[in-house]
Amino acid sequence: MANSRHAEIYRSGRVFLAGDAAHVFNAGGSALNVGLQDAIDLAGRLNAVLREQAPLEELDAYQAVRHPAGEHALTQTRAQAALAATDPSSRALRNVLGEILTARSTARRLAELMEDA
Repeated sequence: MANSRHAEIYRSGRVFLAGDAAHVFNAGGSALNVGLQDAIDLAGRLNAVLREQAPLEELDAYQAVRHPAGEHALTQTRAQAALAATDPSSRALRNVLGEILTARSTARRLAELMEDA
């Protein structure tokens, strides 16, 4: 996961971080989705403030909402990378998880976690 990183702060004054400027993940698809969601969230907030439909403090909520989403995606992609590794520990983990995932409720919960990423 040497290529995975996550900014601590998404806003400093008039400067905002979104997408790859805010976070880089090992798995490209997850990063693209999170980056698009960052942009959509920030655009909506900026639009509301500029049109005076929301107070300036609305921009502070961007960090509160999007930083945890970035952290969650980073956790998910690190887990995926660990499972994809070819070392003996990763193979053992895949085998154990394969057995656990035969339970429908467990598989459903894992799917929910991945969907939230």
